[in-house]
Amino acid sequence: PPAKPKPPTGAIHGPLNLQIGSKATYTATGGTPNGGSLKFTWTLPGKPATATSSRVTFTPTTLGVRTITLKVTDQTGTSAVVTQAVRIRDTRKPSARLSKIASVSQGRRTTIRGSARDAGGIRAVRILFGDGKSAKARLSKSGSFTVGHTYRRPGRYHVRLRVTDRSGHTTTVSTTARVT
Repeated sequence: PPAKPKPPTGAIHGPLNLQIGSKATYTATGGTPNGGSLKFTWTLPGKPATATSSRVTFTPTTLGVRTITLKVTDQTGTSAVVTQAVRIRDTRKPSARLSKIASVSQGRRTTIRGSARDAGGIRAVRILFGDGKSAKARLSKSGSFTVGHTYRRPGRYHVRLRVTDRSGHTTTVSTTARVT
């Protein structure tokens, strides 16, 4: 009987620590005692989730320790699987935007709009109206929000938007509400 083909070998080359939402590139190398070319098939913790080339670039989408899997197959159909653990972190503050607020008469409702985004996800969005009151804002799927508020006295109010991501990073932006 013919000898069973020996499996190929493979290796993954690339960074061990990744930033969520930032592209990472990996290269596969390998060899086979059976001769011929190799096919590389990747399973990745991000977008795209799979790839089939010796070099791959993907964007991590989930925090924590994740696994990159590389399947190396030679032309006899014999394969080997290689894995590499990577740590995906969120080291960046979330982005936050607060739109300019139109002047409003006291006792009338004003509308406050803005947005918040972070590749690792948003934990909390709070608006401090500058008059001692505050409110949580609910984000739409696109990351935007609209909140209404009524000021009881005329004046200039320092309105702040405080955004906290799931990793605990906070960004604060502000604008002024003018009430006549």
